[in-house]
Amino acid sequence: MSKSPAKRVWNVTVDYRITESRPDGRYIDPDPYAGKREYSLTYYAETHDTCTQYCDSLPWNDIKYTFKYGVTKGDGTMKTEGSSTSPSVELGCDLETFVNDVHRGDIQIIKSNEKENPFKDSTLGGSDSNISQNSLWTIRLESKGFENSEYIHLVSGKPVVLSGGTHQYTVSRDAGAAVNDENNPMKVGTNGTLIVKDVPYGTYIVTEVSADDPKYVLEQFKVVVGEHNGNGGAPVNQTGLFAGYGTAGTGDYYNNRYDVNLRDKIKSNVIKLEKVDSETGKRIPLAGTKVYIRYKGNPDYTDAENQQMFGPTGTVAKNIYNRFLPNAESINSKSTDYTFELDENGELTIPYQLPYGKYEI
Repeated sequence: MSKSPAKRVWNVTVDYRITESRPDGRYIDPDPYAGKREYSLTYYAETHDTCTQYCDSLPWNDIKYTFKYGVTKGDGTMKTEGSSTSPSVELGCDLETFVNDVHRGDIQIIKSNEKENPFKDSTLGGSDSNISQNSLWTIRLESKGFENSEYIHLVSGKPVVLSGGTHQYTVSRDAGAAVNDENNPMKVGTNGTLIVKDVPYGTYIVTEVSADDPKYVLEQFKVVVGEHNGNGGAPVNQTGLFAGYGTAGTGDYYNNRYDVNLRDKIKSNVIKLEKVDSETGKRIPLAGTKVYIRYKGNPDYTDAENQQMFGPTGTVAKNIYNRFLPNAESINSKSTDYTFELDENGELTIPYQLPYGKYEI
């Protein structure tokens, strides 16, 4: 008695998910799938009955297997292992590397300037701070980095302007669009604040290459970006997300931001007076010679501009243009003794540091 051909089929699909538990203090960026991969494996097999009569005792065909497999969430593609009675025991997926970044941190610089007023008792007190808006900065590795590329590389030389005026730059994980050297410095925002994100672990020299005005002393300091040592290294909260770092999987339980609040000081120095012969150049000892010294403003501006800034209605400080310096322990003294007297060698050392300025003797 004859029978119809028959076959048996196995068709099963199994999905797998591999998820990485992110180590503390490390980001998974730039992995776009946040440490997660999903795979699909389809197992297909079939065999045919070779018997044509019920009385036949012929065997079934050898089972042939076909595998379709691939990454359904990731960078790879679906693959097919062709129909075979002896399929490969290893199935490979390419381009599925999990990327763990190094420890990284953010550097935030909050910048202000000392007001230009050596006489702190003036109507416009010089002890107040001005917001810096034109301060320029570079960041470089103390170790010089690989291939002597010591300066950080930025995703863009142009900042992202955040709410409030803060300028935000991001360190690139490759060559980047700009090298943050003295030719491409970063600039503080209109609120005096600059944030640099994703700075890799290491010791950095942070340098102010240009201040708002030449009268200010340029700043420089070190930052050590480590595992959990940003601003003291304490956990930020119990959820593991630090505000500003992004969505789950890219945040950090620890505060890896390094805040530096700086106030540029006006240049100051100590001056020494000597009287010399105009022909011989020799010092003339004029013991007891008396002199007055008065403030004439900023040497970077004209007399007319200085009068406008420091005169009776000054825009920077009032009533200090042509003001006499006191012969006292401090320039802020209320003493009315303005007479300085040369010693037995005809010399005079001002007893306090003089701020950046022009002075007339």
